[in-house]
Amino acid sequence: MKTIIIAFVSALLFSLLFGAVFIKVLKKKRADQPIYEYVYLHKGKSGTPTFGGFIIYLPLFVLFVLFGCAKNENARLILTISIAFMSVGFIDDYLKIASDKNEGLKPYQKMILLFAISVLYGFIAYKKGITGFYVPFSKIKTDLGIWSAFIITFVFIAISNCVNLTDGLDGLASSVSIVYVLAAAAIIYIEAAAENNTVNIYEIMTLSALSVGCFCGFLCFNLNPAKIFMGDTGSLATGGLLGGICVFTGNSFYIPFIGIMFVLSGISVIMQVLHYKRTKKRIFKMAPLHHHLELSGVSECKIAFYYFIVTLVVSLIVIFTMVM
Repeated sequence: MKTIIIAFVSALLFSLLFGAVFIKVLKKKRADQPIYEYVYLHKGKSGTPTFGGFIIYLPLFVLFVLFGCAKNENARLILTISIAFMSVGFIDDYLKIASDKNEGLKPYQKMILLFAISVLYGFIAYKKGITGFYVPFSKIKTDLGIWSAFIITFVFIAISNCVNLTDGLDGLASSVSIVYVLAAAAIIYIEAAAENNTVNIYEIMTLSALSVGCFCGFLCFNLNPAKIFMGDTGSLATGGLLGGICVFTGNSFYIPFIGIMFVLSGISVIMQVLHYKRTKKRIFKMAPLHHHLELSGVSECKIAFYYFIVTLVVSLIVIFTMVM
């Protein structure tokens, strides 16, 4: 427990110190993200720098090594898929700034890259025998064999896109991610304790503490009014991190619960697109859901708070059910 606390504090301080310097550098370089014209409520955000994901993930990568997390194979897989997704996000952010029109990778280009990475890690997981999945609320673990590769591929594509879609308001994605990681860590610990196997999850717990510390540090700069945006650099990396924590510990089926607001963001977009194609009418004023709420008069701070609370309540219900 002492090491976990030290890991959290170290990550928090590292991200705060690095973030303060990094934001100044980005402002001098004018690395600000162009704002979509149709999101008229966000015109005041013009000039806010992007690439904020580095405030989360550079400290995380360094401390991951310093705290010995690399000794755990699953922890290494979690980190490397985060790096892979982050690379796609960085390319996207860089192109947006270079074009000055918020036009990065084309949707199909981004999807091809994310799909390729997801397939690769689905195959890696299968080859390494990560084919067992805990069934939520049942204490049962079922082995799905080769089907696990397909499920894991889908999970990574889905969670990376859902987190990317949720990262549309100040403090939204990062605050929800904090609850998600804490809930995932609690679930992993409860399962390991039931199997008398807590020793083998030490590095995963440390990685979770480091992640929460880095998210908290970034959130200090990203709360409304944000001094920096996470950008695709951060949101796609976060999709990899959040997906990896559950996938490589056999907890993929818990994602719809502890990641409920990420999932709802993705579903709202799918509903909007399908309904509009069929009827030429919109269900929401704008998708994802948080933009609908924003256009309905709910403030950014309230939306972020509501997302945080819903995620927290659902996560606590899941955890409470597991220990009963």
